Amino acid sequence: MIVDNNGGVSAPSAAQLQAAAPAFFMYGGTSYAVASRSTDYALVGNPSAVPGTVAAKPGDILVLWGTGFGATNPPVAAGTSVSGAPAVVTPPAVTVGGVAAQVISTVLSTGSVGLYQVAIQLPATAPAGAVALQASVGGVQTQAGVLLFVSNP
Repeated sequence: MIVDNNGGVSAPSAAQLQAAAPAFFMYGGTSYAVASRSTDYALVGNPSAVPGTVAAKPGDILVLWGTGFGATNPPVAAGTSVSGAPAVVTPPAVTVGGVAAQVISTVLSTGSVGLYQVAIQLPATAPAGAVALQASVGGVQTQAGVLLFVSNP
């Protein structure tokens, strides 16, 4: 790969093409994943670290927001605004605090470009507090250090 920016050309560099490169979006300046509760669309986070958010509770159905979760059916060309909500071909595996969460659906968000919605149900046994959030697709994991704040039931 060579980057040409207004006449300035970079040195050649190799880039690996992957079928998926999943990553969660995080609230600016924090390690907390951007998420919303499906019942009332409340933003989920650590209320003391991310003002205006609420803590998730075991059993909640959450929508996690991210990018790079892979191919969809029907396929969508890169850089294309999405109509409908095409589902991913290979659903991710998601853990919250090391506990597997039920993945309900993973789709591209209507009217967006490359914005994925990963709907999960928090496990009843999810630990409380700031816990690690991890997803993997085809052996590729989301970035390390992403947190989700879970309150006691």
